[in-house]
Amino acid sequence: MSKNVIIAIVLFVLIVGGIAWVVQYLPAWRAGTSTPAPPPSKVKDEDDLLTFSRRRVQLGALRAVIATFELNENGKDTGYVLEFLRGGHGHYDFAFRNVSDGVVEIELAKTACDCSNAEICLLDPAEWNTVNELLTKTPWAEPKLVKEPAWHKFTMNPEVGFKIPAGGQGLLRITWVGRKLPGEMLNIHLTFWEQSEGDKSSRRHDAIIVPVAITQMVWFDPPKKEFVMLAPGEQQTVEFSAWSPILDSFDKISLEGREPNPLFKVEVEPFTPAECKELEKEMRAKAKAPRFRVRCAAHVHVTLLERSGDRQMDLGHFSLPIPVHVEGAVVDHATPTISGFVRGEIDVGGQNDQGKIQLKTFSTAEDKVEVVSIHANPKFKLEYVEHTPKDLKVKLTPNPTGSTPTRAAWNLEVTVPAGTRTGPLPEDARITLRIAGDPPRLIRIPVLGIVTR
Repeated sequence: MSKNVIIAIVLFVLIVGGIAWVVQYLPAWRAGTSTPAPPPSKVKDEDDLLTFSRRRVQLGALRAVIATFELNENGKDTGYVLEFLRGGHGHYDFAFRNVSDGVVEIELAKTACDCSNAEICLLDPAEWNTVNELLTKTPWAEPKLVKEPAWHKFTMNPEVGFKIPAGGQGLLRITWVGRKLPGEMLNIHLTFWEQSEGDKSSRRHDAIIVPVAITQMVWFDPPKKEFVMLAPGEQQTVEFSAWSPILDSFDKISLEGREPNPLFKVEVEPFTPAECKELEKEMRAKAKAPRFRVRCAAHVHVTLLERSGDRQMDLGHFSLPIPVHVEGAVVDHATPTISGFVRGEIDVGGQNDQGKIQLKTFSTAEDKVEVVSIHANPKFKLEYVEHTPKDLKVKLTPNPTGSTPTRAAWNLEVTVPAGTRTGPLPEDARITLRIAGDPPRLIRIPVLGIVTR
C-alpha cells in the first residue's frame, strides 16, 4: 500500500470520527433538524483524579462533562439548551472533589471561543456537601455561599496547575458572554488537563461543555404579516402568537406605542400556564429537540383601521413594526411587522407595477430613467414631499395630455444617476407624495431595482 493511500485512509477516519463527535455533542436545537443521536456512553470514574457533580461521558475519543439545564421526571438530562440573552454575562458551577490520595493539579488547556473562561475555588467540607447536594438535584442552580470564596482564574499554564489537596473539594465555574445573534449557539467548550502533582505522565484531558443558545426576549410567530389590503373605511385584524423563554409573565410586555394611535389597536390574551406548557410541547415536537422553553405566552390581535375620526393611514404601501417594550424599555431586537397596501382614489403605474416604481435590473454604467404615470381625482392637488435614498433624482409634473375630465394624470420621473451605486436598492427606498388638503394625506411609493456593474 502506498504512502498516499495510507494518508488518505487516515484522513478519512479522522473526518468521519470528527463528524460523529459533532453529531453526538451538539443538541439538535434548530427547527427542522433530525432526531438527535443516542446519548453518549458514561465514563467510569474509578481511576480518575477528580470527580464532578455531573458525570463524565465519552464523546468519541473525548471525555467530557456537560452542563445540564433541565431534568425530566426520571431525573435524566433532557438535553435542553439554555436560552440566553445577547450581551448578557452568565456562569455555570460544577462541584468537584479530589478522589486521589495526593495533590492534584488542574489547568485550562484551551477554549473553543474567547466568549468563555473559567475559574476555580476550594470550599470547606460542610459547605461543599450542601452545594453538591443542591447541584446534584438541580444542576443549573446558583449556590448561595456563606461567604465569597477565593477564586483562582486559570492562566493556561502548560507546566503548573491549580493545586487541590487530597480529599479537597470546591467549585469549577464556567463563565461566558452572549456575543452571538439570536438563534446562534455559543461555543462554550473548554479543555482542562489534570495530573498528580508534578507528574506529567499521569496527565489526562477533560472537556467541559455548556450548551447555550442566544435568544430574543420575545419571539413572534409569524415574524411578519404581509399583503394586508385596506380600502377606504375598512379595517383588518391580524393575529400573532408571542412567547418569551426569559420572562415569567406577559404582564411585563407592552405592545403599545409611546403615543396613542387610533389607527393601530392591539389586544393581548395571555396564555394560562397549561397553555404555555402545551405550546412548548408542540414546538419541541416540531423541532424534534428540547430546544424551546415557553415561560409566558399570549395571543396577539392587531387591528389596522384605514381611518378613525379625522385620522387616516397614508395611501400606498406600508410596513408597520409592532412596538415591543419590556418593563418600559424598548427591546434590542427586531420586532414583528405588518405590511400591506392602502387603496384610495389614486393609481400609481399600471397593474403590473403594483403601486411601485419597478426599475428591475440595470447597469450602473449609465443613467437609469423610469417614468410612471399617476392618475387621481382631478380635484386633488398632488405634491412631491421627499425620497430616499438621497442619490435618486425625482420629478413630478402634470400630464395634461393624459388627463380626462374624471381622472387627472401626472408623470413621476425617477432617475438613478450612473456610477452612484451597485447592488439592490435599500429596502426603504421610496418616494413620498402628498395630496394637499386639511388634513393632507401622504402617498408612499416603494422603489425597487438592482444595479449591476
